Amino acid sequence: MPAERAPDLAALARRLDIALERETHSHDAGALETVFATALLLEFPAGTHAMRLLNLGHPPPYLVRGTDTGTVGGTEPGLPLGLGHLCRGFPAVAEVAFERDSVLIMVTDGVTEARNRTGDFYDPQRHLPRLAPFSAAHAAAGAVLADVKRWTDGPQADDRAILAVRRDASGPPRE
Repeated sequence: MPAERAPDLAALARRLDIALERETHSHDAGALETVFATALLLEFPAGTHAMRLLNLGHPPPYLVRGTDTGTVGGTEPGLPLGLGHLCRGFPAVAEVAFERDSVLIMVTDGVTEARNRTGDFYDPQRHLPRLAPFSAAHAAAGAVLADVKRWTDGPQADDRAILAVRRDASGPPRE
């Protein structure tokens, strides 16, 4: 799929949704299965200590400030990309403060659906305060991955991806 450009996150979501539907239908016009993808679209406006996000069916991101942890976004996620034809639009873009020394942690459902031996799901919001604070983004991602591995204490049943972004005191967000 070619890269898409748009003036804002809502317009980008519309273009990606249309592109995914177009790509799906161009391969097999008779397909009965709908292809979709969850997405978390983020924007870090230059010169601000804010971020904008649009959640399309993805697990919510977590914002860590020191040992304080919360989910980001506030509203229910929209439908995943490729399913835009089932709704009248996308949820509102959320704007959230992203202050210095904060870490934004994004995980796939392979993290939130990881189970321990008793069948309990891994809850990043519950575990992050114990793992924090984080001095670097890679330290945050590594700590979460190691904690999920300890939690499951066994073979991996689903793929896991963790992306962390930290706003340093000295400048813009860094991965």
